[in-house]
Amino acid sequence: MYNSRSTENIHRSMSNGSLWDKKVWRRGTIMLGGTSSAKTSFEIPRSIVGSSDILVSRFPAAIWWKILAELSHEDIKSMTLLCRIFRSLCQPLLFRKLVLHPYYTSLADRGFIYLHRRRWMKQSEFFLLPHIAPVIEECYIVPRTFRGRNGKQKGATMDDIVDSIFNILPNFLNLEKLVCHQVDLTSKRMIGLRVLSLKSITLDSCYRRGRISDIVPMPLDTVVLYNSVPPRRSHTDPPFLSHFLHSPYLKKLVAGPTDDILVAMILHPKSFRHLAELEVSTDCIVSNNNFAAALNRCPELTKLTLRPCHKPMPKHGLVAFPTHIVPKLQFYRGPHVCLPAFANDRRLKTIDISFVCSPESLKKTLDRMRQPGRDHVESLTVRISHNPPSSALLHHIHVSFPCLRALNIKHAACSKMDWLTLLDGEQHCCIQTLRLGIDIGDPYLTWNTPLQQTREATTAFICLYPSLIRTYPSLQKAQIVYNISGASLVWRNHSPGTSTTLDLKDVRVEVDSNKLESIGRRLRHGEIEMSRGQWKVVVDRKTTHGLKPTLTYA
Repeated sequence: MYNSRSTENIHRSMSNGSLWDKKVWRRGTIMLGGTSSAKTSFEIPRSIVGSSDILVSRFPAAIWWKILAELSHEDIKSMTLLCRIFRSLCQPLLFRKLVLHPYYTSLADRGFIYLHRRRWMKQSEFFLLPHIAPVIEECYIVPRTFRGRNGKQKGATMDDIVDSIFNILPNFLNLEKLVCHQVDLTSKRMIGLRVLSLKSITLDSCYRRGRISDIVPMPLDTVVLYNSVPPRRSHTDPPFLSHFLHSPYLKKLVAGPTDDILVAMILHPKSFRHLAELEVSTDCIVSNNNFAAALNRCPELTKLTLRPCHKPMPKHGLVAFPTHIVPKLQFYRGPHVCLPAFANDRRLKTIDISFVCSPESLKKTLDRMRQPGRDHVESLTVRISHNPPSSALLHHIHVSFPCLRALNIKHAACSKMDWLTLLDGEQHCCIQTLRLGIDIGDPYLTWNTPLQQTREATTAFICLYPSLIRTYPSLQKAQIVYNISGASLVWRNHSPGTSTTLDLKDVRVEVDSNKLESIGRRLRHGEIEMSRGQWKVVVDRKTTHGLKPTLTYA
């Protein structure tokens, strides 16, 4: 990713390999647009032994390009420090994500305006190089407002630089995503967008300025429009927003706090038969009745997200929709009060209650769901405000969703004794994935170190494991969140059968388990309080009462 406001200091420490036998640095300069300094210096080490270049040159460049395309931005940045050939191969990949910050300055600072224009002209020449322009896939245009000495923002007079940015966009042949923040959309800029082969566009507080006509709708897969009340001399009328809605191609739509995009969907001449994901704010569904009419234009909608905003939700939620509206809906994320309007008479497979609620109100919402709608739910995520959650709520979830496979309980960090009490109930034979939180004390205390937190979480998991297996016989994955930063213990069952052995080698410490590539690390000996060997917890699944773990030292 290239960020025109970033100042990077590339540094590599000494290693014991033959490639780096002593510190030798080469100083370079890169022109940065939108910064207070004309140029920024960085240091990169120069390799002394050239054997690495010879080894890399044995493989064709096309093979290296396929390998490097799978790496992250940070990994590619590190690869540029290995040798000259890697530096030449990886340099274009650093510009796959281009972030531009043109300044909006005041008329009084004419010297700064001229300096910034001269920088941008040199910068744009670099982006148009034949080995840089074809690699750019994402472009972010985020203007920054100049602040005076009194701290107030001043007027904007850098429209010519923004126009020049839109003029060079057609040279990026592989550009697929464009993100604009607080950029006025004129007729000239809209014509420039029409010639791009974009797949995704994000417009945050971007409004129409002037008259725009004869614009063909753009074939976009993903459209994100965050528009609030427009400023003076700007407009966000629904006919203008309809230029970004092309029904044969649109698959995902994200709308801002206003209902202009819903009106544009209603006025569109054709239905959105390929739209599968829709995300709107709760302000759109509270203030008017356009929400139901807009949903009626999306017969193939499978995923719906209601994002929280400023206005409070009504206590009784929404009125039930007719069965012909979004009949193929399978995923719902939003407040619990609106759940019955979509869950009844539809086959929802995933329910994510994104609003924090009390156990009593959640139980009332689940009671409003009819039984045919409950039988198809496979994944449930709830956010509970009270600690610990009542055992009646957990029992109600088990009874209400007999085919549930994944249960995620958030915002409820209880002690291990509370969880032992909650898990002392009837079995649920279908749940395979479980996520819960453990309270291990105040994480801000000095003596409560990360090592101590992991050790206590491991002890709690060993204590809870027999109850988990007894309550959920088909359990394949258990995640114990014990840190406010998201650190958790993740156990995966690699030996399913009538009896299972809890080997702590199968327990990993993960920071962000939502990423598919997150595999975490194994427990260290200090975290399980032993110097050598491995503890195992042997549990017989046939035993239902008086189950105790048997610790076997191997």
